[in-house]
Amino acid sequence: MGGFLRWTGFRTYTGEFLGGGEIISIIFLLLLSTISLAGAGSNLPSISGARVAGKMAFDVIDHVPGI
Repeated sequence: MGGFLRWTGFRTYTGEFLGGGEIISIIFLLLLSTISLAGAGSNLPSISGARVAGKMAFDVIDHVPGI
């Protein structure tokens, strides 16, 4: 399907024509963004742990002593 679209081009619903180079760019954009999102998913536990640690650190910094 990708090869067919690259060979013939594609007309969008607004009537704009996309050539083979633009279609290849779109395919690579989708591929790279999917890989990036998949890689970011494994770091979510670390990010949430860092948020908790940051809140605890700012609680200590913002603490007003009773003296």
